[in-house]
Parts: sequence; structure tokens; C-alpha cells
Amino acid sequence: MDYPLTLPNPDHVSYSGSYDLGLLQTSVPSAQGNQIASFNAAREPISLTYSMDNATYKLWKSFAETDGWKWFDAQLVTTNTPVKITSKQTVRYTGGFSYQKRGHNWGSVTVAAELLPAQATDPLA
Repeated sequence: MDYPLTLPNPDHVSYSGSYDLGLLQTSVPSAQGNQIASFNAAREPISLTYSMDNATYKLWKSFAETDGWKWFDAQLVTTNTPVKITSKQTVRYTGGFSYQKRGHNWGSVTVAAELLPAQATDPLA
């Protein structure tokens, strides 16, 4: 599924996140703690901020609530280069979103998201 072309792309300067290798450890409180490790759940959690007018926010919110939790392709700034090159990335929303009023008929919404690890359908990704 593709992100709707009628909705705004995230603000390029708003991206934040980190790469999680998926290392899960459980320790036992003893001198020789037993650890269980798993490396099979790599994640790239990020935060995205979208700026838009109120009418567009209603459309964006409808998309986010109905299809945002599914994997979809969107134009994002690639994570592998320091310059602002957009590329098609597979992403999904993983948490709630917060809206901030920026002025008359204008605001921004921030949402927690996740990139699909090892996405390689776009040569710029």
C-alpha cells in the first residue's frame, strides 16, 4: 500500500530515532546471571512530524487511524546519507499521535513509527 499522494510528507527536519538491533536479554539476579538473547527482531523506531492545515489533518487522521498501523510505502529522507534525499521507505505507525496548534488553520502532528529493516526496493534507501 502507498501513502496517499494527497497527504503531506513528514517534515524533513523532524526525523528522530535509532536503530534497535533487537537484542533482548533476561538476567537472573545471581553471581553468574543467565542471559537469554534474541537477535531476530531488529527495529528502526522513528518519530515523524507532519505539518498541515486543519482540513488536511482530518484526512491524515482518518488514514492514520484506519491504515497507518499497516506497512505502507512513503517518501522519507533516507537514513543512510547526511544529505536530504527522499526515497521510498516502508513504514508503519506504532504509537499514538499528538497534535500541536501552530496558528490559525495550521498545526503539526507527531507520530511514532517504524521503518521496515533492510528495505532495499529503492536504490536510495
